[in-house]
Amino acid sequence: MLAVLFVLLAFGGCSDDPEAPPVPPAKSCAAGEALLEDGHCLSPGPPLDMACPPGEWEMPGGGCAPAGLPPDRACPPGEMEKEGGGCAPAGIPPEMCAPGFVPDGNRGCEAILPPEGCPDGMMAVPGDTACREVSSCGAGDWGDIPVEATTQFVNAAYPGNDSDGTQAKPWKTIQAGVTAAATGAIVAVAAGTYTGPVTIQGKAVNVWGRCPALVEIKGILGESAAVVISGSAADTSGVRGVSLTGPLRGVAVYNDARNVVLEQIRIHDTGDFGVEARTGTEVRLVQSLVERATMIGVSAEAANVTVEQSEVRGTRANGGGNFGRGVNADDDGATPSQVTLRRSILDGNREAGVYVGSSDLLVEGTVIRGTLTSGSGTRGVGVVAQSSTSQARAHATLTGSVVEDNHEAGIVVIGSDATVDATTVRGTQPLANGQAGFGVFALDASNGERASVHVNRSIVQKNHTYGVFVQRSDASMQGTWVRETLGAPGHGVVVLGDAENRSNVVMSDSVVSSNKAIGIDIVGSDATVDGVVMRGNRRGFEVLKSAGAGQRSNVTVRASLLEQNADVSAFVNDSDLTMESTVVRETLIAGSKDRGWGMVVQDGANVSMRASRIESNPDMGLFIADAIALVETSVFRDTKSLGEGLGNGIQVQSDLVTGVRSNVTLRASLIEQNELFGVFATQSDIVIEQTVVRENGHNGAGEGAGISLGSSVDPTNRTKGVVRASLLHDNQNGGVLVIGSDAQIEGTIVRDTRMNAMGGHGRGVQVQAAAYTGARSNVGIVDSVIEGNHEAGIFVVHSDVTITSALVRGTKPNQYEEYGDGIVASVDEASVSKFGALPSSVAITKSRIEHNARAGVGNFGSAIQLVSSELACHAFDLNGENALGYTWSFDGSHDNKCGCPTPTESCGAKSAGLQAPQPVVDTPGPVPAP
Repeated sequence: MLAVLFVLLAFGGCSDDPEAPPVPPAKSCAAGEALLEDGHCLSPGPPLDMACPPGEWEMPGGGCAPAGLPPDRACPPGEMEKEGGGCAPAGIPPEMCAPGFVPDGNRGCEAILPPEGCPDGMMAVPGDTACREVSSCGAGDWGDIPVEATTQFVNAAYPGNDSDGTQAKPWKTIQAGVTAAATGAIVAVAAGTYTGPVTIQGKAVNVWGRCPALVEIKGILGESAAVVISGSAADTSGVRGVSLTGPLRGVAVYNDARNVVLEQIRIHDTGDFGVEARTGTEVRLVQSLVERATMIGVSAEAANVTVEQSEVRGTRANGGGNFGRGVNADDDGATPSQVTLRRSILDGNREAGVYVGSSDLLVEGTVIRGTLTSGSGTRGVGVVAQSSTSQARAHATLTGSVVEDNHEAGIVVIGSDATVDATTVRGTQPLANGQAGFGVFALDASNGERASVHVNRSIVQKNHTYGVFVQRSDASMQGTWVRETLGAPGHGVVVLGDAENRSNVVMSDSVVSSNKAIGIDIVGSDATVDGVVMRGNRRGFEVLKSAGAGQRSNVTVRASLLEQNADVSAFVNDSDLTMESTVVRETLIAGSKDRGWGMVVQDGANVSMRASRIESNPDMGLFIADAIALVETSVFRDTKSLGEGLGNGIQVQSDLVTGVRSNVTLRASLIEQNELFGVFATQSDIVIEQTVVRENGHNGAGEGAGISLGSSVDPTNRTKGVVRASLLHDNQNGGVLVIGSDAQIEGTIVRDTRMNAMGGHGRGVQVQAAAYTGARSNVGIVDSVIEGNHEAGIFVVHSDVTITSALVRGTKPNQYEEYGDGIVASVDEASVSKFGALPSSVAITKSRIEHNARAGVGNFGSAIQLVSSELACHAFDLNGENALGYTWSFDGSHDNKCGCPTPTESCGAKSAGLQAPQPVVDTPGPVPAP
């Protein structure tokens, strides 16, 4: 009820009456209130005029929202807004599966294909459920070949010597038919094996065999190919229904021949390229099979080539063990190639499934798989796009495709441009030495040109070392799911820069999950992560400085969700991070370290956090060491005491080795239900303002507090803390604990601190010397209310405290009916015997101390000065007891009033033989950073 009442009072708004007269300034303020320069009084706790309660943030359109994922975002993290409205989870929408593909049930698409590869001479493309012949053979000598008035017929088995190209007297060689054919005519070829080359030039001719299983053209040494099509006069020529082989190329298209169609052909076991298209030519390879060519299956040099519903497989390396590429597109030093792959398969080629050099590539609904390494054991990439002879950038677009089970990398982009849309990149294998295994790899070229890659609505899955790797380049990822990277190191996304060339990545509406190591690793680079889910990784994300000369990373994480990652969900080292409206939760304990920390900021890092929520992590919510942090309108809750026995919502400390301090501002935030400390700071500087700290310290071991400042093993590196305009309530064991440190508590309420599990403590503010060094604390308490606590409202041991305009009331005894004092100053036997510690010194001015169960002020061998204060309704208003050889003193006290119910009498101290509470066990110092 108290907490609810506070919210109503603090955030109820202004008067409903616009004509209400202003409140006249007060001449003096009640104890616990601050007198402002304008004469008004300011109540303690978070300001009444805060736009939103602590732990909530003001939305741009007005109103307040709880810290965490923004309620006004169109879609939750990991989902992408659809054009027609609604949200779609990361991955490939089922409706975007290309023809011949079906949804796999996990936001990917699977090609419809036979379960096993096809035997020689047979093929399958996406949509085929079984292997098939390249084309049917039909009936009769010429099968289903169209017969036109101009058709020339060829049959190697014709016995006569009077060939005239008719069906009755066909030519015996294909070249004879081509020579006799009119422009645009069909040369129909019956079953048989024919010797090449067949040359088409000077006119357009269509060579059409009965079927590849029965018609074969064999090239010979000394000739460039089994079939040669050359010159612009040969435009619209074609080759259909034949099989091609030979010691050199299968088909060569030269000298500006355009609109050439190669349809339902088989090219196999050639000693050189399967298909070669050179400068100025245009070729379509349709429903065809190219298998076991040498060096390159289909080659385009300054040419325009389309491969459609075809299979290119098993391309062999040359004698030196190099090449073996399925499709190769290159420029000629000036003119790029244009290559399109559509509804095709590239399988079991070497070095590269597709290579694009300073040219343009479009891949649609195609499977590129099983690319093998070269003879030297390198490469084996699915798709390569890079600059070539002209040094111009390559441009590659893949959509609706699958790139799988390749080596070294699925897709490599070097100093060039690529777009990957609705595509699956998976199962990339390492090289023989165990290295590489990238899904998508973007890197700069040797001339410094940066790669630019866009990955949209895609799946990057089960690659060996990295899902997506961006090196000194630019990339964007939207609506993409990067998952299950398997090997070493096993990172989902890596963004890598160096001292001279940073990477820049924007990632949105995506999921990075179940990767063996880090979900997103950013090194010496710039990145924006917006609406991304990082789940089930070894770490959610890391932000690091680059090696060597070192460049800090600069990263923004917005509206994202990190959950069920292991060890550390978010890790920032010597870099800069802005985190907004993000949730970090349920980190899992990993390995022998027994650690499951939410977020770590260390080694010179600089972090700004706003409207975020860190919750339900084991051991640590937010850990800050040797770093600078500004935390606003955020929530830290439900940190568990597991592993290293911590359980702190926020821990701020110096570097354990160098001693370099942290500097933290915590503002307008909510710290609640953490098992040990809500906030723990040691050997650092911290300001806590306009913040609610509640229900912390419930670990069952009698330890913890709302806020702990101090416990330093180095007396020269003192914690310095300010707690201002804040509310601490219902914490267990202690409200504010200051040990061997300097602190200022201003305009703050500390109330209803609970006893610990053993029925003791529950003190409001405890100030004591450090057990390790004997260093005294120095604390000021101003304009604050300390009420409803247990054992002591303010407890001081071997320290120096100034209390000004404070209200201390309602302190209760512990479970054993012990203590219950408003303010206590005491000495401790261990500190006296070990350090010869001097008594406490407490100065109390203009304060009110009332309705505490035992003593208003209890003095145990200490020096207390009480000035212009009121004490009301105690068993003993002032009690003094000598302790450990020290004599109690109220010297210098004056102008005080005591009595009950109204303090009207002069105050006098009594000795009633009371016992002082004991100090708490000193808290630990800095802990090792991850």
